Amino acid sequence: MGQSWPEFDPVAPLSARPEITQFHSGDVARVRDFLGNHFTEHVLKVEGRAQHVDTVLRAVSVGDVSVNYVEFAEPVEIEQTVPEPIFMIGRPLKGELEVRNGDDYISGGPPRGAVLSMDRANLIRGFTPNLQFRVVRLERESLERQLSTWLDRDLRAPVHFEFPLPADTDAGRAWWGYVEHLWTNALNGTFAVAPLLLSEASRMTKAMLLSLQPHNYSALLREGVSAAAPFYVRRAEDYMHAHASESISMEELVAASGVSARALYGGFRRFRGTSPMAYLKWLRLERAHADLKGASPEEATVGQIALRYGFAHLGHFSNAYRRKYGVPPSHTLRAAHRS
Repeated sequence: MGQSWPEFDPVAPLSARPEITQFHSGDVARVRDFLGNHFTEHVLKVEGRAQHVDTVLRAVSVGDVSVNYVEFAEPVEIEQTVPEPIFMIGRPLKGELEVRNGDDYISGGPPRGAVLSMDRANLIRGFTPNLQFRVVRLERESLERQLSTWLDRDLRAPVHFEFPLPADTDAGRAWWGYVEHLWTNALNGTFAVAPLLLSEASRMTKAMLLSLQPHNYSALLREGVSAAAPFYVRRAEDYMHAHASESISMEELVAASGVSARALYGGFRRFRGTSPMAYLKWLRLERAHADLKGASPEEATVGQIALRYGFAHLGHFSNAYRRKYGVPPSHTLRAAHRS
């Protein structure tokens, strides 16, 4: 291993720097439980089905942002089992690996890096011993709230980042350089003696990612457009709101807007950060969410409410609902009844 520390209990803050947590263990079950609590629930497999893998984690909490160093002595495989509304921005510092996030994929060692949306299926497989990672953990809700403030409007669709974020591009050098700067300042006690910097560092971390890594709202940030969408976008939105529980085609939206399909699509991309049909799906999810909150499990089912808003495939509806609200639709229905 690259560093040698005695084993001690998880989540043990260092007294001199309370923003730093470190963990060191070799028992696979203990490592899995700790990493599951710290990141996401997962299945951890070690090469040769071993029950021991020397593992080190050091974590720095900077406001609502977590910067982490993780090291495994042996090749491991980590498969996420429960979706979470968070982003993980990671790269290997040493070793070779492959990462799958939904349909996205990268492999190799430094300077590879990526932005993982943890509401999608995730698999990380290491090929070499002494794997070392840098990982930044961001809450989706916090990041999207900051973006919404910048744009002075509600987001009509979740943020979707491009997947690769390597350390050998201009954007990558700026981002990963800032992350290492943040890490160093935390280790040398800067935040302990200047705690007011914590909130600014948290805000800056999200600002750096939103500014440097392309996503579906990048054009809005670059252009600094007015929050007021043009008439044809508002006409299409009004039509969707009035007919959300009915079948709506793109041709009907074009007719309602009074402009061409190309102009309507461009208007939604520029002023709503998404396509017209994706906006419609977002609206229907909101309507379904409201109905689930107001329904009783004795009087309605998730399938009935999903079908009411055009979601014929219950599995697709459940996946989209979980990505947006962080829980399955059945949880919302049961919780509303209990309250």
